[in-house]
Amino acid sequence: MDDLERLEDWLTPLTSQLEPQSQKRLARSIATELRKENIQNIRRQMGPDGVRWERRKKTRAAAKPIRYFYRARDGHEREIEMSSYRDDGDRIVGYDKEAGGIRTMLKQGMLRSMSARYPAGNSAQKRRAQYMLTGFARNRFMRIQSSSKEASVFFGGRAEQLARIHHFGLRDRVAPGGAEYDYPARELLGISNPMRERISGMIINHLAES
Repeated sequence: MDDLERLEDWLTPLTSQLEPQSQKRLARSIATELRKENIQNIRRQMGPDGVRWERRKKTRAAAKPIRYFYRARDGHEREIEMSSYRDDGDRIVGYDKEAGGIRTMLKQGMLRSMSARYPAGNSAQKRRAQYMLTGFARNRFMRIQSSSKEASVFFGGRAEQLARIHHFGLRDRVAPGGAEYDYPARELLGISNPMRERISGMIINHLAES
């Protein structure tokens, strides 16, 4: 048994002597601090043990937007810029940023190419590609619960199932109806030894003020 465990065994009977309301305030303070640390860990891309998560596998880079002057069959001419497109033989199918919808354009109508006006992606998209699971690092998903007997941090609502898959490294579909994938375990919740020490300090301070 280490010194921290001995300290916790010593503190437990002392906290049991507190009034229920005082115990509940202490439990809520502890739960709040636990949530803060776990949110910080997710943003740092590491587990409670301080070990960095396995990196996300690299995916194929998105195609660069294309922009060109286009003449339709009826003779109408205009500028077109496309993203998320595919080459389909004698035509290109993709999202027309100017018109705001999916379009099919014949290659023979593409008169001349120009520099793209819109960027391929924004900074938020780049951050999402670089950092994993940061959507869980929010109070509305990572919830706390406290009473005179316990303090807990957990994922609630629709986030609970997804968090469980990533936390334990379970098998799931990448997309609805798509292929299955064995996700590596990336612990989203836990308590580190430094956090245990801080909690012990919080308890001692609370006892001193009571």
